[in-house]
Amino acid sequence: MTRARETAKAGFLTEKTFPAGSNVIFRLNDQNLSDNVTIAADKNAMVAGPVSVDSGVTLTLNGNLSIV
Repeated sequence: MTRARETAKAGFLTEKTFPAGSNVIFRLNDQNLSDNVTIAADKNAMVAGPVSVDSGVTLTLNGNLSIV
């Protein structure tokens, strides 16, 4: 088995197992933000889109966010 990193909802990197032969260049992220998140002023963040934000959920950008 090979491993690639997956960004958890809280913003921490966790390991996710992929089947043997998978290419580890991929980073995975959810397509929906369901929890409040703040990107601190001293942080940069990146997410692959499309991305949606649940009603009533707040995304606070004090730092930088790139959606690709």
